[in-house]
Amino acid sequence: MLKKDLKAFEEELSKALESYKATVKDNHGIRSKNVFSLITPIGFKFSEIDPTLASNLGRLSDMRGEAAHRSAVSAKNLILPDSLSKMVIAIETDLAVLDGKLAKFRRT
Repeated sequence: MLKKDLKAFEEELSKALESYKATVKDNHGIRSKNVFSLITPIGFKFSEIDPTLASNLGRLSDMRGEAAHRSAVSAKNLILPDSLSKMVIAIETDLAVLDGKLAKFRRT
């Protein structure tokens, strides 16, 4: 009975790993939902994420989308370089904090 249970566990674990690999491969976004879809399966709780990081990632994604899919002439919102720079620095800082929290999930 134990061998059967172990085999079933290994199969489920393999499915979970393949599902996670597909999530990583298909993830091309910078929105918080894209980032969180990568870290929540390993046990990281959404509530541990700084709301400012989620907000800033959403804003950056919106700006990136507008810049990528519209010409400079038709863009509705022009972002001043200084404010964009401040936002990117805030994102870097928040991601460093997140990285520190994720360190407990790393293999040693």
